[in-house]
Amino acid sequence: MLNTLRILFSATLAISLYLMGCSENMEALNAKLTTTEKRMPEAEYYTTDFAEYPSEVLDAIAYGPIAPDQTLAFEKIGDLENPGYLEVENGYCILEEGTGYVAVRTEMPGVDMEMVRWWFWWHALKNIRYKIWCPGDHYAIGAKNLDQLADPTLTPEERTMNNPHYPIEDVGLGVMELSICFMPPDAFGFDTSLFEKNGVEGAIVGIVGIRLFGVTIDHTYMCHLFRKTDTGLEVRSRFWMGAKLDQPLRKIIFNEEAALGMMKHCSREYNHLAAFLPDIYHEFSGL
Repeated sequence: MLNTLRILFSATLAISLYLMGCSENMEALNAKLTTTEKRMPEAEYYTTDFAEYPSEVLDAIAYGPIAPDQTLAFEKIGDLENPGYLEVENGYCILEEGTGYVAVRTEMPGVDMEMVRWWFWWHALKNIRYKIWCPGDHYAIGAKNLDQLADPTLTPEERTMNNPHYPIEDVGLGVMELSICFMPPDAFGFDTSLFEKNGVEGAIVGIVGIRLFGVTIDHTYMCHLFRKTDTGLEVRSRFWMGAKLDQPLRKIIFNEEAALGMMKHCSREYNHLAAFLPDIYHEFSGL
């Protein structure tokens, strides 16, 4: 009986997701700048001229799904903070239990961790700031507590922790309203006492969910680990798509196409952010 109920719930949610992606509200949204946004100072950073995918990402796209034994289990996320690289730094697949796994590595020359932490609270205050991050894929942004985000007495981490962001974007499953609940890295499985020794500058981690009729349904573990390089930072991103859901629901929503779409989106948005983050930080961080 329990399995039957889970399957019925999975089917109902899948239909809801489909209807949400096709709703008039979603179609009314526009990833382009509005007339008002075009007059905002951030508008100069809006460009749809994306850099080509890095060669290693193009190789991963051409290669297709990796083998399950080449993935990093979420329970071993601490391996990501060790020196060196894992067997696969760019790739995707669907595991036997239905979880989608995605790995992406992005070089961010000229970027430091202060810029990254600043960006993660600052961009969530205005739609235009989210749009310039990944034009065409990003539509709007909000947060549970905008006053907390804007509070100058708080650190960047304090502004975002326990303050979910509500982005509207397309990460390969259609345009949807998501929820990202950020967590401290040590609560996610990292030993932060090893960060400095291993050249890790910080990590942005959290749980991603879908927003349906004002209710959040968590589904994915997300990790962006930032490591110092000779030119700036590299970000090693990992997603365990659907890992928070029951197996029937994972298999309905997440497939290889969705995992590939996430890999492409993550590479596109972080390469694009790397291109303008130093400039926008120096222009706006002191205001």
